[in-house]
Amino acid sequence: MLRITPTGAVSEQTIFEYHYDGNSNPQSQPTAQGLSLLPDGLGGVIATWRGWTSPGGGNYHHTATRFDANGVRSDHVLSTSQNNPPDVVLTGDDGTAYISSWGGPLTAVDVRTWATKWTVGNLGEPVMALADGGVVLHNSYSGTMSAVDSGGTTIDTSNIQATSVVTANTTLSSS
Repeated sequence: MLRITPTGAVSEQTIFEYHYDGNSNPQSQPTAQGLSLLPDGLGGVIATWRGWTSPGGGNYHHTATRFDANGVRSDHVLSTSQNNPPDVVLTGDDGTAYISSWGGPLTAVDVRTWATKWTVGNLGEPVMALADGGVVLHNSYSGTMSAVDSGGTTIDTSNIQATSVVTANTTLSSS
């Protein structure tokens, strides 16, 4: 990963590396796959990735690596299961990361300590982080929006129908 400071200085930061000896089957070597890169809300960045650190694909881990504003690295294993692992799906300007898996609960964590702030059931996909560490969620099945405060309590649920949602360069509309 390349790091560019506000002054324009460029440095390289390694997220995962291994040495391939060239003599054995490459499929039996450790491997990694980058998933997402998000700001941490405090001037740093969170890179999520998954890797297999044993020959033959064993010792799977789904990891969030944070580089703080000073470039200090910390790693946090999100899961060791390949079955629907959670991922960092959103970050807030207050240093909160929101972690979820498909159909699973949403957990808010403090990126400095990775301590859990709160967990709520599957109320929908997070669409916007709130300034206080809460989040707005959209349930595409029911069309409802929910707001969850910094303590994990639902503070506002309305039947607001989404008329246009933009995701990954595609606009979806409902009538």
